[in-house]
This record gives sequence, C-alpha cells and structure tokens, in this order.
Amino acid sequence: MKKLTASVFFAFSLLIGSSASAQTVGIGDLPVDSSIGGGELTYCTEVGVASRSCTLAAIKSYVGATGVGLPNDITAAPYNATCNGSADDSTAFELAVDTGGIFYIPPGSRCVLSSTSSHAWGTSTFFYGLAGAEEDTHIDIGAGLNFVLTGGAFGLANLTIKDGGHFISTFGLNASVSQVRCVNVIWDNVESLCIRSTGFSENANAVINRVYIVDNKYINPGSDDRGLALREPDMFDVQILNNYMSGGNFGMRIGEIQNTDALPENDQRRRYVISGNIIENIEGGGETSQTVGCFAVFGINVVIANNVCENITDSTSADDTECIYSKARNMIVTGNTLMNCGNEFGGMRLISAGSGHPTTGCTVGSCGNRSIVSNNIIVLTDTPSGNYRCLLTEMFNVIISNNIFSGCTYRGIETQFLADATDMIITGNIFENMRSIIGVSIVGDYDNVIISDNIFASYVGADVTEYTAIEIETEATDTITNVQIIGNLFSFTDQGDTTTGIHIDDDNVITDIMILNNMFGDQDVGIRIDGSGTLNNLTIGGNNFAKAGDEYLASGVTFTNCIQYNNRNISNVPWTGQGACL
Repeated sequence: MKKLTASVFFAFSLLIGSSASAQTVGIGDLPVDSSIGGGELTYCTEVGVASRSCTLAAIKSYVGATGVGLPNDITAAPYNATCNGSADDSTAFELAVDTGGIFYIPPGSRCVLSSTSSHAWGTSTFFYGLAGAEEDTHIDIGAGLNFVLTGGAFGLANLTIKDGGHFISTFGLNASVSQVRCVNVIWDNVESLCIRSTGFSENANAVINRVYIVDNKYINPGSDDRGLALREPDMFDVQILNNYMSGGNFGMRIGEIQNTDALPENDQRRRYVISGNIIENIEGGGETSQTVGCFAVFGINVVIANNVCENITDSTSADDTECIYSKARNMIVTGNTLMNCGNEFGGMRLISAGSGHPTTGCTVGSCGNRSIVSNNIIVLTDTPSGNYRCLLTEMFNVIISNNIFSGCTYRGIETQFLADATDMIITGNIFENMRSIIGVSIVGDYDNVIISDNIFASYVGADVTEYTAIEIETEATDTITNVQIIGNLFSFTDQGDTTTGIHIDDDNVITDIMILNNMFGDQDVGIRIDGSGTLNNLTIGGNNFAKAGDEYLASGVTFTNCIQYNNRNISNVPWTGQGACL
C-alpha cells in the first residue's frame, strides 16, 4: 500500500472544501460524518456514497481518480493487529504511531490495547473505522494505557474507545501538537473525551493548535471522570462541536484556568468555538483549583453558542460549580440553555483576573473584558435554600441582552468586586419566577451603566421576604458614575413581602444617574434611595407609578442637583431632609 507521509498529513488541516479535480486530500476527506459542514468532503461523498456506509472499494475508486495514496490497514503487515477482541494489539498500534500515517480499522474489528505503560506518540497519525456506525469498530484500552503526545498530530474517527483510562494525553510535556481531530467517536467508560492535557505552567512550552472535536459521545465515564481537559498554556484554533456528554464530575475545561491568573497580554489561548454540545448530569467536585460544571473556558476570542447544559450538582459542597465559567477577552456567549445549575454561582460566571476581590493588577488588557451574553435561557430549579445566581459577572465592557432568567435564588444578574470597571449594558432581558433577593445588582466601582427595556415579571413570594428588581450599591470606598435606568417594566405583584422596583443604596458617591420612563406596578416602593453617601445629579422623569402612595422614598443620602419631572402618581414629593428634588 502506498502510504501518506507526515508532511501531507500536516497539510490536511489547511484543506477545506477540497475536490477531486484538485488532486489533493485532507483530513476532512476521510470518511467521517458528511453532516459536519464547513465545506468538508470525504472520500465517500466524492463518489456519491454515504460516509457511514463507506467501503474500501469506494475509497479505492476515489484514490484512483485523484492519485492520492491509500491509507494503511492496521491489520496488515507490518502492523498485523488481529483486532479479534481478545489478542493484545498494543504492539501493532505502538508501531503505527511510531511510523506515522493514516490507518483504517476494518469494519467489525475489536482491537485490544492491554498495555499498562505510556507510549510516546510523536508522529502525525490518524486512525478511523472504515464502515458502518462507530459502534461497529472498537478499540478497547487497558486502565493504565496512555498514548502521550509529544508532537506531530493525531486523529480518530468512526470508532468506539472503551473501558480504560486516558487514551491520549500530554500531561504537561513540552509537546508541539500540530493537530487534534476526534470525529464520530464514542468514549465509553474511559476517563476523558479525546484528550487530556494538563499543562499547568505558564512557562511550559507545550503548544496544541487546530483542535477539532466533533460529534463525539462521552458516556459511562471512568473512575477519574475527567470529561474533556485541554489545558495547555498555548492552544490555538479550537472547535468543539455537537458532542454529547453525560455523567462524571466535570464537563469541558478549555484553556488553562487558575483563579488568580491574569489573561496573557499576547495572543496565547486564542480562537475557541464551542457550539451545539449537550452536557448533562455532571456531579461537580472534579478539580481542586476550580470546579467545573459544563464548560470552563479561559482564552481570547471565544464563542460559546447553542449548547444545552442540564442537571449540574456539586457533591463537594464547594458552592462554585456553575454551568458556564469563563475568564476571556472578546467573548460571545449566546443561545445556550442552562437548566438546574448548582451551587453558589449557578448558571454562568464570567470572571476577570482572579477570585475574591480581583483588583490588584487588573487592567483592561489582563482582565476578562469585551463580552456579549445574549439570547440564553437560564433556569434554576433547585431548592430555594441555595444562594444561586443566574449570572455573575466581574468583567469590563459587557453587554447582557435578550436573556431569560428564571428561578434564581440569590441574584438574577450580579456584578461584583471590580475596581474602576467601565461600560455595561443590561437590556431586553426577562426575569421570571425569581426566588432571589435582587433581580439586577450593580455593586462596586463602575462607570457607564445602562439598564434598559427589561421585564421584571414575577417572583415567588413563598421563598423570599423581600424582593428588589434593580439595586445600585456603593460601599464605603466605591464610586459609581453615569447610570441610566430607562424603560423597564416592573410588572411583578406584591405578595405581602417588602418589594421595591429600584433601590439606590449609596454609602459613598454616585454621580450622574437618570431614572426615566419606567413603568412600576404593585410594588411597596417604586424607587427607594438610602444610605449615608452623596448622590450628585439625579434625574427622575417620565415614570409611571401604578400604585399611589410611597412611589419613592429617601433617607440618609445627601442630594446635589436633583430633578424630577412628569412622573405620575407621585405622593412623596419633595423628599425632605436631604434637599429638594423639584
């Protein structure tokens, strides 16, 4: 058989939408699922045969038409794997990865790799099952088997990897891996999906680029329950698409995440697309440095889109297992459905430079910033005793729009622990069945905040004794500047609790705040302003208070330049004792 060289293999990742007339072949030309998209072709689609029924004859026909070399048969000489379900084929596979190239595994094969030692994988090597569904072609691995990537590239397609430990890993080596591809693989009772990399150190020289993990299934996780771990200091061009995961103690951990790390100023960890995945029944507690629910992502230029994440718990009671956890710059999180995410940070947490109060050394360049969070559905359904946030953000430059938040038991949206943060827009969101104290909470140092056109629909009175839809808070050393609260609808009905539409809690300085054109319903107080600080340049205008009496109240705050106009059903005007607001 004519064998494809490593150099040709390396070029595969550059070939998208190749054709027979081009007389070239790429990894995308191998017989994988033709529905993947992205312009990829396969041997079989070139000759009009569905990829799942791809035959050797079809491949030979394509090879003859293009002059492309035929892949190697792992069961033929010099490899001579038996793949009969009982004999040990470790030597054959080790020889294959030492040699490099593209290998097919005949239909109905069950290859057994019983070796318990690690074996270096430094060449560019690709294995794929030739015919039928991926369940038809198995690689059974021993519990201690570990192919350690030290360079080159690797790929797997149309296979089942079953009953063992980590099949592929880097384990912090200074490896340079040119490509990772896992397509249409079932990972059954193994400890990680596709690859486990653990490059903790910023000083490590490990590099992985062009990672493509598509249409895999990760079920019945092994004893270590690792999920997908891609944690190299340098990793570029990652696509994780349309995978299914169930069980284990974390889902996907992409990029190296340490709570106290700043994002690199250079272009490390860049271009991640994570889309169309379904992850469910994660127990959490899988990592000591940061527990992971469905996705933990650390990088630059990140898209997390159209995923489903459901039933996340934390058996360790660490109170920090969220469906999505991210520290990123230039990030879009959109179209995701997050259901019953547990513990303290609940649905989604977007952090900046570190845990706790991430103020030291946190700049726009090194913190998480420039993010859009839109069109997501976050529903928390656990018991009301948990303090679960639907969305916690500690980032700069954030737009949060057109999301549905339901069942949050502590905060709907919370900003927290930022120093001199700027630019946040919260618009077009719906808050329903809230079991929290506050719908939207802005706390700390912040400049330029717009909260507009949101609907605060309902809260569950049996679960709370007080509910505030929007709260703006400064503590002893905080300053908030330039806030607009415009066009929101507060339609929730007072259920005998203490309810407030907008609460300004000012214990230092708030400057330039406008509360305009909002519609208040059956709340105890529409607008409440209190604290011991100074409020400069307050404008309240065009608001509609449906309930007469106690439309707005103030106590303790010193006002400078306060104007109110065209508000309906105002009974407590002027505010006495703090300066006139007329």
